[in-house]
Order: sequence, then C-alpha cells, then structure tokens
Amino acid sequence: MENRPETQNGAEGEREEETRPRFTTTTDAYAHDIYRDAVEDHAIHEFLNEVADFSSSQRRWSTPELATSNENLLGAVSRIFSAIVQRFAGPTVPGVERNVVSSSEIRPVDQGGDAESRNPPTLLVRAAGPSFQVPSAAESTLGTAASVGTIGYTNIASFSIVKLESEIGTALENLEEAEVHARRIFQVQPNRSYVRSLVITEKHARLVHFDCSGSQVTPLIDIHQHPETLVRLVAGLASADERLLGLDDSVQWTILNGKKAQGHVTTTSPTSETKTYPIVEQIPIPRYSICSRGTTCWRVRDPATMEEYVIKDSWREDDLPAEHELLEKVKGIPGVVFMASCEVDRGETKGFRCASTLRQYQNRKASRVLLHAYGKSVEHFSSVLQVLYAFRDAIVAHQRLLERGVLHRDISLGNVLFGKPDAPEGERGVLIDLDLAFLATDARPSVKSDHTIGTRLFQSISVLHSGKLGELAWEHDYLDDLESFLYSLAFIVLCYRPDGRPIPTDEDGPSIPWSWAEEAPEDACAKKRPFLGVGTVVFRASHAVETIWGPVCDALLSKFRRWIFQMRTKKGTLIHRGRGSAGPLDSFHACRDEHYSAVVGMFDEAIDSVRSAVTSPPPPIDDVAPAQDVSAPTPLLPAELNVAVLPDPALSPPTPALSPIITQRRRSARTVHHSCALIQNGSPQTQPLDQTSTSSPSAAIQVRRSARIEKRRREEAESHEIPIPKVRRTRQAPRPTKRPC
Repeated sequence: MENRPETQNGAEGEREEETRPRFTTTTDAYAHDIYRDAVEDHAIHEFLNEVADFSSSQRRWSTPELATSNENLLGAVSRIFSAIVQRFAGPTVPGVERNVVSSSEIRPVDQGGDAESRNPPTLLVRAAGPSFQVPSAAESTLGTAASVGTIGYTNIASFSIVKLESEIGTALENLEEAEVHARRIFQVQPNRSYVRSLVITEKHARLVHFDCSGSQVTPLIDIHQHPETLVRLVAGLASADERLLGLDDSVQWTILNGKKAQGHVTTTSPTSETKTYPIVEQIPIPRYSICSRGTTCWRVRDPATMEEYVIKDSWREDDLPAEHELLEKVKGIPGVVFMASCEVDRGETKGFRCASTLRQYQNRKASRVLLHAYGKSVEHFSSVLQVLYAFRDAIVAHQRLLERGVLHRDISLGNVLFGKPDAPEGERGVLIDLDLAFLATDARPSVKSDHTIGTRLFQSISVLHSGKLGELAWEHDYLDDLESFLYSLAFIVLCYRPDGRPIPTDEDGPSIPWSWAEEAPEDACAKKRPFLGVGTVVFRASHAVETIWGPVCDALLSKFRRWIFQMRTKKGTLIHRGRGSAGPLDSFHACRDEHYSAVVGMFDEAIDSVRSAVTSPPPPIDDVAPAQDVSAPTPLLPAELNVAVLPDPALSPPTPALSPIITQRRRSARTVHHSCALIQNGSPQTQPLDQTSTSSPSAAIQVRRSARIEKRRREEAESHEIPIPKVRRTRQAPRPTKRPC
C-alpha cells in the first residue's frame, strides 16, 4: 500500500489553513510551568548552588553582560547547556545518550538544498536511542564533530539558536529561522509528534514549538531572573524520555552500529489485543508542511500468520469525521481499503500547547488504523491493462461508497492502489484514504466545494473555482470526483509510457498535466479549462496519447474528457436556472447510476479492445494491395490495438518482387501477433520504419493511415463546437453559456 506521489501543494490532500494566525503566543506563565514535573525544585536549587556558570549571590548566569560577538556568547551558553544536560539528562539506559554540540565544533558537509538548511543551528542536542540513528543520506547530514562523530537531523533531540540581544529580532523572525530545521526533523524522524527549540541571547530565552496544528512561541523570558526556568527548559529539550521530546514511543527500532535495524510498532490487533508488529518498510509520504495531517504509514507483518498490514498514523482536524468511523461504515465494499482495527484518542495537539491559545488554531486528533495491505499506487504500473483495470474498479468502488453516503473528495494517483495479486474483478483497483471524505446525513445531505480540500493537481474545475465564489460555490458531488479520475488518468497517459517508464518532463505530453499544479487555485483552474475545451491543448494531448499509447487509450481519454465537459455544462445550466431554489441538481443526481454506467462502460470497452488484441489468434497474412485502391479504408489492428507498433522486420515474411509503382501494404497479421505479445509483456514501444535499404523496392512500401482514426478526429472536432462556460470575476455563481439541447 502506497500513498501519494503528490506535488508540493497538497502533498497529503490537505486542507489549507487560511484564516488562522501564523502562530500563537503563550502566556508568561506557560514557559515556567511546561517542564515543572520533569525536574524537581530541590534538585534545581542544588544545581544552581554548585554549578560554576551561575552566581547565586548575583543571581546571574555567566553569559557576557554585553556580548560583542556570537562566538563569545556561544561558548558561554554551550557550557551552561552542557552542565544542565549532564546533570538532568544523563543516560540511565544502555544505548541512550544526550550531548550538547556547538556549531563551532561541527565540520559542515555540502548536502545541497536551500542555503538556510545548510547552516546548522548554533547548538544541538545530539541523541542516541531507539528513535535516533547516525545520518547516512547527505540531505539529512549537518557535519561531523570530533566528540560525537557524524551529526544530522536524524540524531538530534532538539536545537537552540544563539543570538546577540541586539539581533534577536521579532517572534516571527525567530520562528521562521527555527522552522527550517524543525521541518527537516519531522521529515527524517517519522515518529515525531512535535519539535521544540530555544532562541537564547545573553539575557533572554524564547521557547518555539511546532506540531501538526502549526506553531507557537512564548514571550521572552529573563534567564537571570528565572534561572530555574532555563534549567527546566534545557532539561526538557534534552530529556532521555522520548515522549517528553515529542516522539511516539509505540514505534521503536533496534540500533546496531548507530543505525536503525529492525523496527516495531505496537498497536491493537484485529482481535483487539495489544500486539507488536515488525516493520517491513516505512511507506514514503512527502511532507512539505509542518501544519498538516502528518500522515505516516508502515507496512508490517504479523509474526504469527505472516500476513501483511499497513499501519496508518495521522492527525485529523477535530471538526472532520474520524477516518476509522467511515472505514467501519464502508466495510465489505469491494475495491475499498479494509480496516482490521483502530486506535482512537491517541492524543490531541491541544495537549502540547498553552491552554489560553485553544481557539486560535485548528486542534488535531491523532488516530491509528490497521489496514489490509494492497499493491502500490497506480502510477507504478507495468502494463496498459493494469492501468485500465485499476481505474475501472476504483470508479465502481467510488459508486459503492456513494451508495453508503460517503463522498471521497480526494481522488488522486496516490489514493488508487493496485489490488492484491490475482485480485478478482472489482478489486483490481482499491480506493484508500478517507481522511477528507464527506458523510452525507439527513441533516447535512451535501457539502460545498472547497479548494482547500484535495490535491491541487487533480482537483475539479468547480473545486478550484470555489475560493473565488465563496458562499456561492457549487456543491461538491460525485461528478467532481469523476473529473479527478479523468485528470489522474490523463496524468498517467501523458507522463508515462505503456510499460511504466516515465516520459522526460521536457517533452510535450508531461507539460500539460504538470501545468495544473499551480499553487493558486485560480491559476490551476485557468490551466485546466483548455484541456476540457477545444484548441491546441486538446490536440497536443490527443496526439501525445495516440503516438505513445495508441488509438484505444486515446479514444478512452477523449470520450471521458468530452463526457466530463458535457456533464459540467449540464450541471452549470441547472444551477444557473435553479438559482435560489432548493435542490436544483436533484433531477440531475437522480441519473447517478446512468452516469457511472457511462464512465465504467468507456473503460470496459477499452479493456475489451485491448484484451481482444492480445488474445486474438493471427489471421492469414494479407497480400499486398495496389496503391490506387486508396478509397477502401484500411482496417485497424484487431480490436484497435492500444499502442502504435510498426512491423518488426525480423518477424515479417520476405517481401515479394514489386513493380516500380509505389504500393501500400496492409499490416500483416504476424506483425499484429508480435505487437500483441509486446503489450502483454508490458513493454510496447514505437519502432521506426526500416530504412536500411533505401534503394530496394520495399523502401517505397508505406503503412496506410487508418480512415477510422481520421473520422474519429473529425467527429471529436465537431463535438467541441460548444464553448466553455464563462465565469464572471465576481463572487457570484458561474453562468454557463447557452448550448443546443
């Protein structure tokens, strides 16, 4: 089971945060109390009386009163932090270590990436233990230190940024500087729930906190007036207790030679017992934003039955339905991911934050589900039939979801998986990820389109336009999800070859769908409209698909695209005519089964054509036909062979002697048989004509172009004479132009 290829925008099909503040600010008391239970008061007082870097009489740390350089200040702060960590965060368990490392000790490495992330934080707490490992990838390595060896984002518990008082800047500036490093920690420490850091000067300190709800900062704390608070903060940020560091200790690894070896996840089994599962692999899910669902997936294996599962951890917004509730409701639907067990109430982000800021951010709740394991996501295909089967069955599963009142709302390549090996019809494609699904009820039977929900690359035009329409946004219905299926299919056939190899991004085909990944929804909308209309984009797409995938897949994409265009036009007309009335789309939605039947029928037709081409026995070899008989249409390959493959000279029969006149040769059945074998093996490619002997009479032989292909193109051009609906640049509902009945 794999999730999301995704572009940076909407990497997790995420709802964007637009109305919340950039960060929240805690009360003055919060920083003093946050780690009060971590260190006892009497232990702090003893430490302050003994440590050389604090003067009890002057009640002052040994930082310079007026530091003139970062180097002098860094040395003093590093000594203070090291003393605190050695006293309160020393190892009590074998294999667990915490060490303070100054950036002056680190010999940096060039790991690429942006300039900011190449500069390590000024102070690091290097960690060893069941959730940490020595970095191996260049992008997660900060450098090497003589005292602790290689250090990077994979083996730091926390970090601090040391600044001169005169250069401390604003809270937002402090947050942005720390965010660069916090994001990298979240990316390479997959069991992280939150990351905390300190910004410290010769006089003040500020705690900065990051979690899936965003970020918060404390007011500046006078470290001389409140030395006990500084001790608690440093001890908490270097704690040997991984839960206090913000790590989920239900996910742990055995560490060998500094590297993570076998990992384990402890969770609820299908029999409702607590069970520990060995990790087979972590399923990569891009995470570009800290404020997100923070989805992490692990493929695990039951040690008793050897059956594989996928454990999915995520942080959902607390005003959305819980995924486990929806998965329970849709159990038993073929082609929909099956939930074996779940854990609820695993924590909330409000539990990590200051209580006074509760309504200033979107609270999130942690959940875990144990799912049956399936194949990879659909873009990891190896044959044409594999793609068609997966899309066909996923669309049928989408219809079945709707029959139980569940609208997916996040159709994308990453959310359509291949079924298990030898899966029956209906389970060859599997829909996953109901995090953003809508459950229709009597009280709320429908939901407005929301451009902050879903994956930008695959969102429908109506969803993209919803931000501009506001309260007048159209209802998000199953047609929007079917439109997302169209864009997903288009991405496959425009960005990949039929055997699964990607097409270089500088070629014409991939440039079309990648243009839809604009961050601004209106920009993405503007780029998608031409694909549903008429013009050069449609011609370019059709040419690219037919050239590489052949006429069957080109016909499928064209039919599907025209159908979506017609449905959008009808939907817009009904909304426009029924403005102000209740249920303007009721009569339209009453034809839901017919709509699904039409789309599934397109895929069934394409599947039958491909299967017929692959399994048909070769008929007798055709004779050469005279060139002057150009009025007779040349038949397509059996069942419109779905890739354009020209004859292989090695398999063609000897060419008979020909007259000097230019002749045309029908495609031989033997070549067809060879082409079908290529498709069945998943590696069809277009081959050039044999031009090694231009002086031979056979060089004049030309493969005739199909009249049926030309006829279909003319019919397609005529069908696009209907203009695209125009939308005024106001916050009113779109007004489609009139079209013939």
